[in-house]
Amino acid sequence: MDKRSILTVSGSMLMALVVAAGFAPGDDDKQRADAIAKASISLSEAVTRAEAKTGGKALEAELEVEKDQAFFEVEVLKDGVEIEVKVDAKSGEVVSTEEEKDKKPSKEAEALKTATVTLAGAIVQAEAATGGRAVEAELEVKKDAAVIEVEVLKDGAEIEVKIDPVSGKVIKMEKEEEDKEDRK
Repeated sequence: MDKRSILTVSGSMLMALVVAAGFAPGDDDKQRADAIAKASISLSEAVTRAEAKTGGKALEAELEVEKDQAFFEVEVLKDGVEIEVKVDAKSGEVVSTEEEKDKKPSKEAEALKTATVTLAGAIVQAEAATGGRAVEAELEVKKDAAVIEVEVLKDGAEIEVKIDPVSGKVIKMEKEEEDKEDRK
């Protein structure tokens, strides 16, 4: 092979890598969809197990995939201390708990006191409303109003469901559009 052919082949390979890297952001969504499909427990079950293990109440939970291993990461509040709990998505076992040090009391912790709907309950409600499977949920305070946001996957699409933590009513349901920048 002459020098010009080697450069052409090398350039083509480099271009292929650049193009493939451009599609990488969408891989996270596919990875999470695959992981939730293979999980033996749901996000709400992971929340329930984390709360039982710690004796606290969940503020947020999400499906994480690291090194091809799926687990649910649940943030639980107990006696003013946040505890991160990891639950194996396949076995359903709590694999670790870790206290979050140096965290100040949050608006979410205050909102948790008045909530009549648990995070697990909101997840079940969002899944029933959409027919999908939840991969993320969080109690948030925006503009002094609390809301539980649940991200559900259904047929490859993300649906965001917002639930009032006091009344339990669905406030909003919105299908999230893929970011066109992620496709470039």
